[in-house]
Amino acid sequence: MKFKIISLLLSSALALAACGGNKTENKETNTNETKTEQTSQTNNSDDSTSDDNSDNNDDQSINFNDIKTSPEDAIKTAQSEVQGSLKSISFDKDDNKWVYDVSIIDSSNKKHELKIDADNNKIIKSEVDNDQDNEKEQTFDYGKFVPVDEVIKAAQAVYKGDVKEWSLDHDDGKFKYNIELKGKDGKTKEFEIDPENKKILSQDA
Repeated sequence: MKFKIISLLLSSALALAACGGNKTENKETNTNETKTEQTSQTNNSDDSTSDDNSDNNDDQSINFNDIKTSPEDAIKTAQSEVQGSLKSISFDKDDNKWVYDVSIIDSSNKKHELKIDADNNKIIKSEVDNDQDNEKEQTFDYGKFVPVDEVIKAAQAVYKGDVKEWSLDHDDGKFKYNIELKGKDGKTKEFEIDPENKKILSQDA
């Protein structure tokens, strides 16, 4: 009889121990699941923040008069770094900075891409393209064309807005300004403008 009672007590003790072990294991599992979920939420939040920054970057515009560095000065900075002829110049927001992208073809027909901070006229990045086809690229003297401020005013006479981006390069057999303005209503309008006479060649609807 005593043996049966002892056996029952031992069985009960083992059952309780097993239950306690399961509770501990379940608690650890739940804790791990919670941590995994929190990590996933954090990663999703980071991705969302990155996407938001990218979207904000794409949507920003600036009053032309607030641009601290002129295109003439940006070109001088690029050509003081790399001696050569100007292939193209553009202005836009990149990685939360307003920048000029200046392309220079040197005497060896190497193309140099220089990114210049529009706030301080400092070179942020410089790359070289050794493609032999560069000798076919059309280059120009910016000083012989209508300056971009006058071209932007011509576009703003049609559509009131700040500058989202602009560029000047050789396209479809001729040099063109491409101007994109953003209005107060958030809408944008793009123009192609002749750099020799400010004539609007095309505009989107």
